[in-house]
Amino acid sequence: MTRPIMIQGTMSNALSRMGPVGLRYVDSADALKKPDLIILPGTKNTLADLIWLRQNGLEAAVKKHASRGTLIIGICGGYQMLGMTLHDPDNHRRRRVPFRYIV
Repeated sequence: MTRPIMIQGTMSNALSRMGPVGLRYVDSADALKKPDLIILPGTKNTLADLIWLRQNGLEAAVKKHASRGTLIIGICGGYQMLGMTLHDPDNHRRRRVPFRYIV
């Protein structure tokens, strides 16, 4: 998934070296289609990107795919987004996986 503040380069470089891996970045729920795996990459601003995912329908799409058994991997800030709560001094968001991450 691509987001306005995410860190893309390092992850895509590493994955492209793994052999026959089809990697694509999406920025809308429609573009997600039927993935074998969804990776939420790192970000420099977890809450801003989380809000962006929600506003663009990607949060709901990820939840839908997760409920159908699609593997979801979160890296760094992407992992923070998967928690039941994400709390920082300025904001608080409810999530679905049972852990708490304090920024």
